[in-house]
Amino acid sequence: MATTILTPAENRFLQLSQPALQLTELTRVMPLLRDHPTIKDSSDFLSRSTQQLLLDQRVNWLVQGSDVWKLLARLPYAINASDRRADWHHCALCHKPVRYEVPCGVANGWT
Repeated sequence: MATTILTPAENRFLQLSQPALQLTELTRVMPLLRDHPTIKDSSDFLSRSTQQLLLDQRVNWLVQGSDVWKLLARLPYAINASDRRADWHHCALCHKPVRYEVPCGVANGWT
């Protein structure tokens, strides 16, 4: 039975965690992650060295990415004045409408 190394949600999370993307090893495997939302230990596109890198670094990358999102959560925000959910921006991670928004420029390109 195949074991999932990286789920689509974790993959999307890593792709959206800007400072984590500056990590050399993650940058090296990013094209693979973009092309394959789910990474399993049985994936035929996965080289042995890349598989080992993902197994070794996955948790570290996720922790570093979560630190960035925690920082963003502490930034000042504005409330979208519209009561219509259709007018709200959508979360890049979960794609749900979000009424609370970080004003442009405040996040320094980290969103």
